[in-house]
Amino acid sequence: MLQLLVPVFACVAPETALSGPSPDPPSEPDSGEPIEHVRPYLGAPSDRPWPEVAESEDLGDGDRLYADATIHELHLTLSDDARASLALSPSAEVSAGLRWRHDDLRVALRLKGSSSFRTIDQKPSFKIDVHDADPTQRIDGEKRLTLNNMIQDPTMQREHAYYWLAHRLGVPAPRIAYARVFVNDAEYGLYSLVETMDEELIERAFDGDEEGNLYESSGADLTYARDWFTLEESGGVLATPADIEDLVDTAERTRDGGFWDMLQDNFDVPATLTYWALDIAAGNDDGYAFNHHNYLLYHAPVADRWSFLPWGTDRSFTRQVPPTGDLVTPLAGDLVIRCWEDDTCSDALTTRLREVLDLWDADLPDRLEEDAALIEDACDDDPRKELPCDPGDLADFVDARSAYLRSQLEGPS
Repeated sequence: MLQLLVPVFACVAPETALSGPSPDPPSEPDSGEPIEHVRPYLGAPSDRPWPEVAESEDLGDGDRLYADATIHELHLTLSDDARASLALSPSAEVSAGLRWRHDDLRVALRLKGSSSFRTIDQKPSFKIDVHDADPTQRIDGEKRLTLNNMIQDPTMQREHAYYWLAHRLGVPAPRIAYARVFVNDAEYGLYSLVETMDEELIERAFDGDEEGNLYESSGADLTYARDWFTLEESGGVLATPADIEDLVDTAERTRDGGFWDMLQDNFDVPATLTYWALDIAAGNDDGYAFNHHNYLLYHAPVADRWSFLPWGTDRSFTRQVPPTGDLVTPLAGDLVIRCWEDDTCSDALTTRLREVLDLWDADLPDRLEEDAALIEDACDDDPRKELPCDPGDLADFVDARSAYLRSQLEGPS
């Protein structure tokens, strides 16, 4: 079975149907002793210590990197030749130095992004391969790092809020933290440190069922017209294998009926419906529901079920759109559209949407307040940000969005 090298997310056990009252959202797993964090000192680079994380035998790979309430400090070193190469060919990897805490590593680095792409002389996003030169080398047990520039997000919290909700709701999603990045001692500002979508994430999120294929969508959907998925393995691109072709065939054959049965037979239904509900609640106009974009699909071979994995959620919490879309932001994900058209599926999706909003109302405002306090100074001091820091914009959206969606779900009185 082909394996995809894409980060893994926390997963929920597959179920075949939603019957009776929906269960409470799963609590966060017990990880042993609590991890204590200290907010890093934001002084000059020479006297700024790394964030301290209490050591514990229960810490696993990436637990320090993606520790909650932490702003890391990452120092990159690029030669003149490497900078020149990135200026000419941003997607071609160059050799770079990376320092984190006590670790001094030699890594491969490239720039990333589409609408958020910035050059090496601006505030670029980075993909970093830690094990390129030495296959045994790791950083906190991880092979790869992804650093997103948050250049289009004045709140610098959208990705963090979305993935935090995803984990709380049992949707497979990457872990995430913050980092202040320096390149050749020049401060590049505050970044999202996001778990890379690779085989390590799959092994963690689908423990015991991690030998399947992971696909990335580039505007693709589960229809013949938009079947453009790519499978990555060790950085290469392979022809689309039979499993996703079979899934597209199955989805297309059920257009005249049997949609709910097809969904139960092929997908992890609870996680799938909850992911769609979260995308809708967050008004994520660049995710699957509203753009069939920025998501991955994983096929767990033992369970023989597919799961959606969200990615690139920096445009979530931006658009006040009805649950079924509007003329400006219509629903685009084919399966979500068909779910709303199916009575059983739409009832189940509406139930999930209410559960998302219940957690949203209970816990999200406090979470946003904590994150805003954590990053306030680092956001204000970011020398390369393009928008003024405005964490209150997200808080206002969150308050208004829940009330709006609940009024939509209740319908006319």
